[in-house]
Amino acid sequence: MSQLLTTLNPEQAEAVQAVDGPVLVLAGPGSGKTRVLTHRIAYMIEEAGIAPWNILAVTFTNKAAREMRERVERLLGDQFGPPLPGQPPRLGGLAIGTFHSIGARILRVETARIGYQRDWVIYDAADQLALTRAILRELNLDEKRYSPKAIKAHISKQKNELIASEDYRSETYFEEIAGRVYARYQEALRANNALDFDDLLMRTALLLRDDMEMRIKYQRKWRYLLVDEFQDTNLAQYKLLQLMAGEPENNRNLFAVGDDDQSIYRFRGADYRNVLRFRESYPDAKVILLEQNYRSTQTILDVANAIIANNRSRTPKVLHTENDKGLEVRVYEAYNENEEAAYVCDEIERLVASRAFTYGDFAIMYRTNAQSRALEEVFVMRQIQHKLVGATRFYERMEIKDALAYLRLVHNPLDSVAMDRIINKPTRGIGPKTYGLLKQWAADMGVSEYVALLILRHGPELAARRLDAPLPALADKAPSMGSRAQNALLTFAGLLEEWVMRNRSNRYPSVADLLDDILVESGYTDKLRDGSDEGEERFANLQELRGVAAQYVPGLTGPDSEQTPLGLFLEEVALVSDADQVDESSGAVTLLTLHTAKGLEFPVVFMVGLEDGVLPHARSLESGDPEDLEEERRLCYVGVTRAKRRLYLLHTYLRSIWGDSQL
Repeated sequence: MSQLLTTLNPEQAEAVQAVDGPVLVLAGPGSGKTRVLTHRIAYMIEEAGIAPWNILAVTFTNKAAREMRERVERLLGDQFGPPLPGQPPRLGGLAIGTFHSIGARILRVETARIGYQRDWVIYDAADQLALTRAILRELNLDEKRYSPKAIKAHISKQKNELIASEDYRSETYFEEIAGRVYARYQEALRANNALDFDDLLMRTALLLRDDMEMRIKYQRKWRYLLVDEFQDTNLAQYKLLQLMAGEPENNRNLFAVGDDDQSIYRFRGADYRNVLRFRESYPDAKVILLEQNYRSTQTILDVANAIIANNRSRTPKVLHTENDKGLEVRVYEAYNENEEAAYVCDEIERLVASRAFTYGDFAIMYRTNAQSRALEEVFVMRQIQHKLVGATRFYERMEIKDALAYLRLVHNPLDSVAMDRIINKPTRGIGPKTYGLLKQWAADMGVSEYVALLILRHGPELAARRLDAPLPALADKAPSMGSRAQNALLTFAGLLEEWVMRNRSNRYPSVADLLDDILVESGYTDKLRDGSDEGEERFANLQELRGVAAQYVPGLTGPDSEQTPLGLFLEEVALVSDADQVDESSGAVTLLTLHTAKGLEFPVVFMVGLEDGVLPHARSLESGDPEDLEEERRLCYVGVTRAKRRLYLLHTYLRSIWGDSQL
């Protein structure tokens, strides 16, 4: 027997050794699916003789991708020792990443195929919303009547179903309006040399679908595909996997690991029915069940099994463990949410006082973010260390978004969303009226705001020489404005042009040094450090960002050898997900939603708000769709199976919802 199989149970070993052909592993929570994935990669390389550059492993978070690579390296080192002198690294060329990062990797290499300029950027959710709002204004559509969030979500849904704007069809009036916005939205993305998150999947899938040369290229590059959390894939991701495993090469070496009982992201487009589609697409697939749990006590698993058994649309699995039976699960009814929070704190303090647990061992999980309010108040009052997962995340903080907008604009001067954000941050005399005149002039000429600034600064002829482009129409008809406003634009134009030139010539030791220059020369640092505690806290956040940026230096390149350090930094920051920012090693009680808890584990779990209307959520009770209620049951199942040793299930007699007390 291979050394790599000695620590695996029979089902895990079977999954590791099933190298060729389609394989579906249905892995219950805590059943060691990460162990299976890492051992399988190591087995493929060392025992089956497969080149690491022919393997692609797809995860759902960057954190999981990093941990997977580290575990495979450690596993191979422990089993076989370091590579012999002169031998290449064992994992050289192995590709591990999220669907979005793999899509970005392919599109970065194939930029010319999708008709973009090389320095394209990725728009996050906030950028997408800002662009949607701008288009609604441009089309004279009232935001109160046509919600930008609803329009953006509708566009995202089309992309996840691989419906491009030119193929979009509408049936209702809302869909017709959304289609108009979708078409203009895609035009604006191209004009800004930007792709959004959904484009990273849709454009990659369409590129492989419609371009046989590209499909063959990547089928030959990645002959073996492994995908984690398969139940959370959407249609675009599933089609992408099919394209990479199908004709004309027909490798069919697709290894999917998932659990239909843990599919809880339907609102993001995830479709647990992809598990069924896999079986239909590959009727000869080997199906392996992992039901032995290594995390929880049998008592906790009995509760989980009883909950999920009520779902009809699932593959039957019964979790079992060799762990102790454990303590009984405690169910507690509080009078209201305040008493519920007090009970949780009482129990935590009691258990910590017993020295059996530390504060970092506890997690409190709830259905909606609003439920954290009562809990936070009690934790603050009692001075219990705690952290709230889902508060304003690092990369969503104002000063971080501002700094990244500056860097994005320097990297890609066509980015109008970034320009909109920082043109007058800090205040530099470029108000809405002045900027509006500049934007209108740029639109009349058919150029970006950056080009309009260069024309304003240098005049049409010199600007044309600098840009190595012909003069646009109306270039000699600058907008009429006061000298103060014009001087403000000229000053900013000079700064921006200098930063762009500095970036393109790589005249900086690291991206952090470029960031320093921009923030100081723009006046942003001085404006932020106004002597207030808030200002110093925001400045400290920028220093944290600087620490990340310092790792990106000239000579560091990504999949595209011509990608600059700044371009690589912006791409990797844009692909950071919510789950990447959950710190499990903190010595504080964790407060988080059940959706965020996926993939985590804690010695002690409190699940609060287990009442009709909260969990299950009122929407699932009112919709009449049994699928909604089944998803709520899966959500409860995920929460229960996060607990290792103790589990508390809490509900209230009376709960205040939106200011009203409800029984």
